Parts: sequence; structure tokens; C-alpha cells
Amino acid sequence: LIFLINVYSDLERGIATVALEDAGIPYSLKDYESGNYMRLLTGSSIYGCEIDVAPEDYDRAVEVVMTVLGPGIFEKQNQ
Repeated sequence: LIFLINVYSDLERGIATVALEDAGIPYSLKDYESGNYMRLLTGSSIYGCEIDVAPEDYDRAVEVVMTVLGPGIFEKQNQ
């Protein structure tokens, strides 16, 4: 699997993962540090949640996520 995007809120994560599921794109979620516990308590994590996809699904996954979260979501990754 390869890195697709890092999301910080449950809302972003939920929207992105449902869109990927609807498109038939398998994914994997990876929380860093104590991110999973922070998400349970506060609904977000300063560490973010990484969404990974298979290399052959990457281009389609980018299109799907940009459609639901907007192209700016990938621009935030470089800040």
C-alpha cells in the first residue's frame, strides 16, 4: 500500500473512506502516536490519520477524494 492522504478530523476521515468504499477502492487506516485515543476523546487528532491505498488504485483514489473533500485537501498535505 502507498500513502494517499493524511486527515485530521473524524469528519474528513469518514467522508474520504465512505467515498473510497463507494468507488470500490480498498484502503487502510493508520493512526500515529496516541492519535486513536485523541480521536476517541476529542473527535480529532493532532497526529492525523493516514489513508493508504494500493498503487494501482492511487490515481482513481485521488480523484475520488478530491471530488468529496475538494482539491485543497491535497494542498494542505504540503504545509
